[in-house]
Amino acid sequence: MPTATSSNVAKLPEFKIQFHLRSNQPLIYQSCKEFHVHSEKSPSLVDKTPWSPFCMLGDFEFAEIALASLLNQQQVNALLDLFARVTQGAIQVMLKNDAKLHKVCDAAVMELTLV
Repeated sequence: MPTATSSNVAKLPEFKIQFHLRSNQPLIYQSCKEFHVHSEKSPSLVDKTPWSPFCMLGDFEFAEIALASLLNQQQVNALLDLFARVTQGAIQVMLKNDAKLHKVCDAAVMELTLV
């Protein structure tokens, strides 16, 4: 059985760089010296479209909210239709946050509740 000699061990790479499967980057083996030189000069790989496969950041953010809220198909379609009408100027939405929504709903309850 062969044994590792000091000369063989010195030739083994010290760093194994494995990228995410979807990055399509090959596996890289480097010595300590190569790794430090390469990592200092190499610009970081920045994904300019981290929301992919969504076409736009807004699509991703909408999907994130819709899924977290467990919206059903009818609710998703209604919200997207509302966005389209607001964007086209057909209607306006004046609510700015949850507190404003609750204030208006509370006022509606007071107005519509018989005392």
